[in-house]
Amino acid sequence: MRQVSWARRIALVAVIAAATTASAATIKGTGQVLFPGVNAEGNRDDALGAVGKVSIAYNTKKGTVRVIGRAVVQNLSNVAQTYDNVGALPDVGGEVVTDRLKVSKKGKAAYTGLIVGVLP
Repeated sequence: MRQVSWARRIALVAVIAAATTASAATIKGTGQVLFPGVNAEGNRDDALGAVGKVSIAYNTKKGTVRVIGRAVVQNLSNVAQTYDNVGALPDVGGEVVTDRLKVSKKGKAAYTGLIVGVLP
């Protein structure tokens, strides 16, 4: 079975959340995705990654989609890394404000994503 990358899985869940219409102010969901690790040169590497938890919240009143994820991955560079505009969020009609993956020196990975201006 083929592994789906963490960015594609986040994108899929965000699209579903943005497309959902409901009377609730906030629609929430969670999932497990593969986070990439960091190789010795400081580049993202799926082979060094691990599965982590992602939470997604779609606020229908504010028109925002917020994604937060955490995992512990391998960081062979032994340097904290930050990757902006990682491409994990799809175009759902709004503006991507944040699309960032941070990996600490010890491998604690944190993803944050925010899209504003999403219409229900």
